[in-house]
Amino acid sequence: MRKKPALKAPPPPPLEGNHSKVIRKSAAGFEWAGVALEAYKADTAAWKGITRRELIGKRGETTRFHVRYFEIAPGGNSTLEKHEHEHVVVPMRGVGEAQAGCYIWTVGVGDVVYVAPSDPHQFRCPADAKEPFGFLCIVNSERDKPTASATSASDPPRALPGALSTAKRGRTRTGASGYHERASDVVRLGGRTFVIIAP
Repeated sequence: MRKKPALKAPPPPPLEGNHSKVIRKSAAGFEWAGVALEAYKADTAAWKGITRRELIGKRGETTRFHVRYFEIAPGGNSTLEKHEHEHVVVPMRGVGEAQAGCYIWTVGVGDVVYVAPSDPHQFRCPADAKEPFGFLCIVNSERDKPTASATSASDPPRALPGALSTAKRGRTRTGASGYHERASDVVRLGGRTFVIIAP
């Protein structure tokens, strides 16, 4: 009787192309095989200490969304901007601040941030953080171009984190989900009013 040849596993699929795949994260850190580290944006005037990696959406996939990983170094920030498209941010590393509209939340691993259309927003990593603030950002594949949204010429976005670090954390409230948050008194910066919310 003739012996059947042993089955061989097929080679893993390539990173490029519209087919099922797994992009492996490095055991040593927040890097993915075959995914290049990129600059956050071309200009550097309104952001500091942030990089990105395009995970899904730029290698032949036909998703209606893109998945990117951003990492902000301690003391760094994204641009304070707004746009018509919505997006979702899921922290994966460290602790950071998420500003959307008039709210500023302290967020960490496991939290989920939803940014509504046209809400001015910014993400920051506190200067005294022990590690970078890293997060996945899920955004529409077809989207409008962001526009800068500084608080005022004399109070650029990078000035906010230092000013906020002196804010006094105050009363406790329970959100609609039953999650307890600590909210400060209202803080005014650069002619705008912000509510600071921390877990």
